[in-house]
Amino acid sequence: MTNLSLEAEIARLRSALTQAGIDPDATRGRSISASGPPDDQSVDRVSWQRSIFDSAIDFAIIVTDPSGIVIDWNRGAENVMGWAAAEMRGEHAERFFTPEDRANGRVGHEMAKALAEGRATDERWHLRKSGERFWASGEMMPLLNEKGQHLGFVKILRDRTDEHLAGSALQKAQDRFQTILDTIEAAFAIVEVKFDAEDKPINYRFVEANPAFERQSGVNLRGKWVTEFAPNLEEFWFETYGHVAKTGEPTNFESYAEAFKRWFDVRAVRVGDPADRQIAIFFNDVTERRQAEERLKVSEALALQNIERVQLALEAGGDNRRMALGRFRRPVYR
Repeated sequence: MTNLSLEAEIARLRSALTQAGIDPDATRGRSISASGPPDDQSVDRVSWQRSIFDSAIDFAIIVTDPSGIVIDWNRGAENVMGWAAAEMRGEHAERFFTPEDRANGRVGHEMAKALAEGRATDERWHLRKSGERFWASGEMMPLLNEKGQHLGFVKILRDRTDEHLAGSALQKAQDRFQTILDTIEAAFAIVEVKFDAEDKPINYRFVEANPAFERQSGVNLRGKWVTEFAPNLEEFWFETYGHVAKTGEPTNFESYAEAFKRWFDVRAVRVGDPADRQIAIFFNDVTERRQAEERLKVSEALALQNIERVQLALEAGGDNRRMALGRFRRPVYR
């Protein structure tokens, strides 16, 4: 999860605290049970706050004393972690931390940070009653009374296992894809095509490029507009890439770029939102092959010319021999 999405998740958790009758900024423990009923001493208000506390079934809310011993455990905590409130009251909060987190003192570190900074956010693995691990995003805050005395902590967390696993799988797929792009011989780039007021393609920028791009093109254009390097680039390139960006029709072609002094074999396809006018291109420098083919053509043409010359010479020699034989042919007498 990114920092931005983590902050959004923490905002949702803090909202759940507020709905449960806990001020996430003031964190007055008395609003639940740590120091008695609220200001108006109203039993009805206490019951109302208790019902809200227990109704947050998607969020685990745990209240501890200053040493980390659980003194309250809502129904959301039961749903997320499996222990009933009666099982957890009097137990240390480290019970739902992983063995490695318990070994490295993660619980104490989190409480110390919450006291020092007013909150401690985290994203990591926790334990259920069954021993199964789950990925949670959460926040711990100190509970203070009106005099600022430390009464304990409140920790709120949410099960994000599915999102974490999906994100991890996506990240692994992206890493594999990136590895492929970084190691293949073919050049790859994401290109943003620029159009003028009449929707005519007039330039394109290399948004992303793999390491092979520079090897195949002979120049590093990552983040640059192509006209910065090739102001007189052939119109063909703009028209071809612009057509792919506008229509979504992929294309394959070979063409020569004078500014690069190279022949390129190119595959271009549209990617992303059509409104972004972006395409992906795979290409290879085929200059050597084209030059070899051209040399072969020239060689074949020369060979053909030589064959024709030999044939003409042979034909001319044959005619001369026949003429000579005709002149020296003896008459036959009967």
